[in-house]
Amino acid sequence: MVQAELKYRQGQHPAVQTGDIVKAVNNLANTIGAPTWAHTNAQEVTKLRMWMLILYPHLIANATPRQADGKLEILSQQMSPLEATYIATTLIEQKLWNDYYQLAPSERTTPQANRKLSIQRGMELRAAIAGGTQGHSVRDLLGVADGFFTDLRIDPVPATDATSAKEVR
Repeated sequence: MVQAELKYRQGQHPAVQTGDIVKAVNNLANTIGAPTWAHTNAQEVTKLRMWMLILYPHLIANATPRQADGKLEILSQQMSPLEATYIATTLIEQKLWNDYYQLAPSERTTPQANRKLSIQRGMELRAAIAGGTQGHSVRDLLGVADGFFTDLRIDPVPATDATSAKEVR
């Protein structure tokens, strides 16, 4: 990830798009057999980025904000590999513990989220993660992690003589 971030800052690595985060999280959810409500969409990613903008303005805010239709563009559609990875992993954490992120978009239109439903869904997702990893070798799980980072446009870095692994992120 460090290599990808450095290359991005040097203009040698493509930016990560909101859709890439959606793809990475949804592919991971499919891989582990997570319930459909654990999937995400662009609106959910953007909402999380807006919340995180308050805490981490130097990481999340558009470095070169511009006016579009009289509105200041605070969030760029393009993210650095570091920001995208942080957003994606934070989103997964929110799916585990935050009531709001444990509801499908259609359920969010109902007046109040049901706390009992939230507790049940948190347990359901943790069970899916545990079940989705059981019976798989470490090599298989590393392949899942590789897929997650590839979806975020972070490719493996070839190993050097100092590393014994075939590829390193």
